[in-house]
Amino acid sequence: MSAPWTAASIEALAPDNKSLTAARELLRAGALSQVEPTADGRGWCAACHGTSDLYRVAVRSVEYGRFDYECDCPSYKSPCKHTLALLLHLADNPELQARAEPRERAAADFEGLLRAVFADPDDDTPRLVFADYLDENDQPHRAALIRVQCERARLPETDPRASELAEAEKELLDRVADAARLPKAFGAEFRRGFVRLRAGPGAFRPSGSQPARVADLFHAGWVESVWFHDTFQAVHADAHELLRRAGELDFSSTRQGDANLVRLAMELPAGAEGHRLARVRVHPKDEPLFRAYTTGTVAPTTATRPDWNDDWWLRAITPEQLERLLRAGRVEGVTELTFNRPTFGDRGAEVIAASDLALTELELNGAGVGPAGAAALAAAGWFPRLLTLAVTQCPLQDDGVAALARPSASCALRSLQLSGVGAGDAGVSALAASDRFPALETIDLERNEIAEIAAAELLGSEYFPALRRVELDGNPIRPERCVRLALEARDRPALDVSFGNPLVTRTATEPGNAYQVHIRGSDAAALAALAGSSALRRVAALALEESVLTTDAAGALASALAPDVWRSADLTGCTLAEKPAVVLERLISGHRLAALDLTRTGLRYPDVYRFTLCPALASVKVLDLSANPMGTGGLEAVLASPHLRGVERFVLKELNLSQRDRARFEKEFGGRAEF
Repeated sequence: MSAPWTAASIEALAPDNKSLTAARELLRAGALSQVEPTADGRGWCAACHGTSDLYRVAVRSVEYGRFDYECDCPSYKSPCKHTLALLLHLADNPELQARAEPRERAAADFEGLLRAVFADPDDDTPRLVFADYLDENDQPHRAALIRVQCERARLPETDPRASELAEAEKELLDRVADAARLPKAFGAEFRRGFVRLRAGPGAFRPSGSQPARVADLFHAGWVESVWFHDTFQAVHADAHELLRRAGELDFSSTRQGDANLVRLAMELPAGAEGHRLARVRVHPKDEPLFRAYTTGTVAPTTATRPDWNDDWWLRAITPEQLERLLRAGRVEGVTELTFNRPTFGDRGAEVIAASDLALTELELNGAGVGPAGAAALAAAGWFPRLLTLAVTQCPLQDDGVAALARPSASCALRSLQLSGVGAGDAGVSALAASDRFPALETIDLERNEIAEIAAAELLGSEYFPALRRVELDGNPIRPERCVRLALEARDRPALDVSFGNPLVTRTATEPGNAYQVHIRGSDAAALAALAGSSALRRVAALALEESVLTTDAAGALASALAPDVWRSADLTGCTLAEKPAVVLERLISGHRLAALDLTRTGLRYPDVYRFTLCPALASVKVLDLSANPMGTGGLEAVLASPHLRGVERFVLKELNLSQRDRARFEKEFGGRAEF
């Protein structure tokens, strides 16, 4: 596969001309070296000398002439100058090819002899037999290196042949050097004919940015041992197949922790059929625990207890690894667990459900749990004690939601998060009809397929007396129905219902009496649709923050609100469409408001002048006109209005009034003004 880019297309990708110029300067200075195919056969990688360090950069083509890239430099630009330099180099050298052909499978006798070497590293006999095989298969230099290093390792330095063997070894190493070239992140030394790798941080990358020669080294059987400076979690999963082709993995220099140990034991088991890996070494203090994970037995009681709340890698383990952790007794005492890999699935849910844990919080985010897994969780012995359950971005569907709600022992659950699980009306109706969750305070059903009827059933359910918040954003509910659904929900002391926009907060002043309602981000259609709602008859305080209010919507609200109940209006940040003064007149006429907040409603002098002539203002005791562009003229209109004499508190902040204007207002209204 040759490079699909031209110099012109690369220039178009550059974030700016400066980056392009810097990339060309890197090429002129010869900063790019070791340009070669990546291990996955889809791209190219290189080393690039930057301003202060040597960086690894990789590019790989994807469909329609686009590309992915990776560079470990700290630049915030995308793509960086090192990436651009590599792309330009490939465009200038179209003969470079990325190898996409699969490697040939090693012969059975080659594999058998190599595994014999790795299985008994202290015995020279298997090595010498392997050397004979190499001689017979056109690899004389590699065969000779094995023989020379084996013989030299047996001799004392004072032996007359030692210096002769050292010279022969040096010459043979030069001859096989091309086969053992490695990137900067690796160190290497030859021991008795094979390579011992030292893997520094970031050495084992995704195959799309790993040089093909690293993979070649493992496939050809050069690597007998790999010593790691870092923990197992730093090894990318793409590298696991390569590591199974080494004889020994040595993690003994660093403590690993439970999650790393169980993954290492199960993903890279020593002696597994079909693999070359014969040994895995860990830190001496980790050996008893690692042995328990390897054999599936109970861990020693002397092992330090893990702090799973700090171990993020537990989230990525498989059901089989979780089962091994449980069998070892290493999850005892854990009360909160999180899993977020699709491989967890129903099997993982069944494993955790069968445990005797005392969980209070379980989060399964994108964990692939379906109806069967939900049914297993709902039947778990610890489920009635659970306080928080989050099953999000999982294929629960209606059957899974219904399984969680299936009548059984009542639960202490306070928070149920089911966003993005494919729930529809049937599942939500089952939830609304379930008496299993009397303590439930929060239900998150964002990004599902819930329509208005099921939403109304949920909000009107008698089985959630403690419910305080419902999230319904991203469901196919008509915008004009959202506010009404929230207002007509069953009576509760306080309830937030979020549709994204709008968010409706309804608070009872006293049970069974008037409400305070806060609506944020509503459009005019949703407000106008409230005209026939009896719920507004009980609203004493109405806030319409950041909403759109038209004349028709204002009229609909005014007709639905009860004059003997409604006492407070807060229109902070609202857009007053058409003629603002007319909208306000239509809203408050016929009512006896005590408080009116018009902060940031865009009122100008003509609007204020007309509005202050409205007789309905005569009942207002608190008036907030802050942050409006009303100017001195607007202030004059307030001063001249005969209907504002009874105002006990004016709030006039952020009006850019002069000292003279303030003095006039204070003279007229005394201490009733707050600037």
